[in-house]
Amino acid sequence: MKGDRDFGLIVRMIDHCNRILEIKERFGNSFDVFSKDTAYQDAVNMNLFQIGAD
Repeated sequence: MKGDRDFGLIVRMIDHCNRILEIKERFGNSFDVFSKDTAYQDAVNMNLFQIGAD
């Protein structure tokens, strides 16, 4: 059913948002750190990509 599929998409999107929050906790909340750390950028970007791909 379409509703089940939509619900599943929303759950996955929320999961990726929570992963971004966990990444932020690990690396810190500083834009200066984010702008210089490609591992931090890649981790956030991959989750944003997954949200868009869902």
